[in-house]
Amino acid sequence: MRTKKRARRAISAARRARDLRAEAEKLLRDKCDYERGRAEYKAEIRASGETGPIVDPAIRWSKTLMNYIKQCGYFCTWIAKNHPEIASILDAKPYIAEWLQSLIDEGKSPYTLLTYRAAVVKLFDTPESRFTAGDIPIMLPRRKADLITRSREAVPTDTHFDEAKHADFVEFCRSTGLRRSEVEHLKPDQLIYHKGQWCIRIQHGDGSKGGRPRIASIMAKSPEALAEILEKFSHPTSKYVWAEEDEHGNPRSVFGHADIHSYRADYAMRVYTHYARPIEELRREPPHIRNPRFDAKRPVYKTADGQYYNLYRTPSGKEKRVYQYYQSNTIIIRGGPYSGKEVDRWAAMLTSRALGHNRISVTTTHYFRR
Repeated sequence: MRTKKRARRAISAARRARDLRAEAEKLLRDKCDYERGRAEYKAEIRASGETGPIVDPAIRWSKTLMNYIKQCGYFCTWIAKNHPEIASILDAKPYIAEWLQSLIDEGKSPYTLLTYRAAVVKLFDTPESRFTAGDIPIMLPRRKADLITRSREAVPTDTHFDEAKHADFVEFCRSTGLRRSEVEHLKPDQLIYHKGQWCIRIQHGDGSKGGRPRIASIMAKSPEALAEILEKFSHPTSKYVWAEEDEHGNPRSVFGHADIHSYRADYAMRVYTHYARPIEELRREPPHIRNPRFDAKRPVYKTADGQYYNLYRTPSGKEKRVYQYYQSNTIIIRGGPYSGKEVDRWAAMLTSRALGHNRISVTTTHYFRR
């Protein structure tokens, strides 16, 4: 008798979880906007005069949608099991902190926890009722670069891909720094000659992360290697440079066991080495103004402690100060294998842009290797 009752309760919980997952998936799909990338959306908001932080309300990449559906599904299953009284996922918002705490107790990685939190924040965030990570009353464990294991050391799956046999593909990835999805979606017409260099143009729809556009210079190790890369664009595998087409015309996976993320780190070091200037010379140069929004042609005001700023009016009618500030020509890396090393700030920024991050801290911490 007890066995039958437990079975009925399990079936009931499974049905509740299924209904909650279906509701969550519909809410997430309603937030999708694949027509433009996040960078385009933010540029439009900036053009309207907004100078503060911008939160994109939409999901702009199909892979992001699938990840969020999976992670919100875990939340729905937990709600169905621990709070059977919840009939709609919209009523589960007060239990997000409790769920995240249970994941912390299980020993989940800080990076995994951050992904779970981002998924549920996107689920409950609407234009009518804004919801951010700051509204969740719980502090996640601090992320540390030293705890990341992905593409940092040899793993068993590395033996399933022979780099010597596929040396042309490995050199291509190390010379372009493309992500796996970008390699799979790469087409011959993305090769361009830009400012005296052969480059690859990545735009929204080319598999870029968040739909961010960029131009990545090709950093081949030799003229012969560059010629082989250009030849590959001239004789692609299909309508894609590397990937085969499936029955729907979409690219198939390319070398699933290849550690493409580690090749991006090799590319980062090539780009930085190409542009880096001697640190001793940079130390002798004066610091430069580094705030693109400060305009000396507009009225300039001065604070009591000597800082100069412009005044801008936001769309909401509030006045916002934009300060003039200075930056040194070098930066000390905080975290990662290069922690404590002084590098060229300008070269590090060019490297970050080539990778598609546009943040020096991410590039120097996670991509710079010894």
